[in-house]
Amino acid sequence: MKCIAALLTAAVTFASASMLQAQIVLVGGDGGGGGFMVQTEDAPVVVGWGGREGASYYIQNMDKAVSLTDQQKQTIKDIFDAREKAMQDFSTQNADKIKAASKAMNDAFKGGDADAITAAQENYQKLYEPMHKIMKKSSEDLNKVLTPEQNVKLQDYRAEEFIKSSTAPAKLNPDQIKQIKAAYLEAAKRGRGAEGVESPQQVVDRVLTADQKSQVTKGRLVSFAKMVYAGAKLTPEQSKKVEMAADELSKDPDVQPMELYSQLQSKVNELLTAEQKASMQGGWGAPGAPLGAQKGGAQGPALVPAQNPQAPGSSTR
Repeated sequence: MKCIAALLTAAVTFASASMLQAQIVLVGGDGGGGGFMVQTEDAPVVVGWGGREGASYYIQNMDKAVSLTDQQKQTIKDIFDAREKAMQDFSTQNADKIKAASKAMNDAFKGGDADAITAAQENYQKLYEPMHKIMKKSSEDLNKVLTPEQNVKLQDYRAEEFIKSSTAPAKLNPDQIKQIKAAYLEAAKRGRGAEGVESPQQVVDRVLTADQKSQVTKGRLVSFAKMVYAGAKLTPEQSKKVEMAADELSKDPDVQPMELYSQLQSKVNELLTAEQKASMQGGWGAPGAPLGAQKGGAQGPALVPAQNPQAPGSSTR
């Protein structure tokens, strides 16, 4: 999750700096084989989990979890290099199709037509099916690198990381942690979406108290605001008001996540000075461009719902 957050921040900076419409699309699968694309006016840019930087980050985190051998580290580097080449070959061979699909996506968002946007997204996803297959193969190859003993340690590590990312900053009791971890390990063992298996996120939703859920939601809203409005350089007083707004919004369990983010964005926009609004113009979070297409104007990235790569069978909230 830390990797995703850092790369999303980079993507947002990229989108704001170039003042292009942008859309973030998660690709890939479990086991560290994922990544995401930043859809721009000209072409999609595959960001994260690729090349030497992706291999280095993956090795660093896997070594922390299971203590890799030198041979395993080299095998992982080779897998990342092979994936990088396959992705580059795909982009080169389909350059014209990618450019056309990118233009269609951009035009659809500019027009604000929901049907056109859906059609463009479907066409875009279909075009990128080979890329998903590349990511899937890479994920499968990475999963074969570890020994059975290392895989057991890795699942324990991932379960603990999932609990942290799904419940922070709430403080859980031992029984809650035990139930969530057991659900994660069972889902990982039987596969995502297996019949009769309660997903880890479903267990989180079931075992957390209303107050804990409110804490989690508030934490996510505050993190969202800090990331989106980093360029505005909020004052301490503004930041305090953002936390108060997030606290208020987090107390309503019936509001959907994207609606919460949209409401928080509106509240934060009201706090901005003219200079801060100018610094956000055209970027994600810019006044008048709330989390979706702004007809006839620039907008920031729209997050496409996707399954959490760390959580088998997880939901979006």
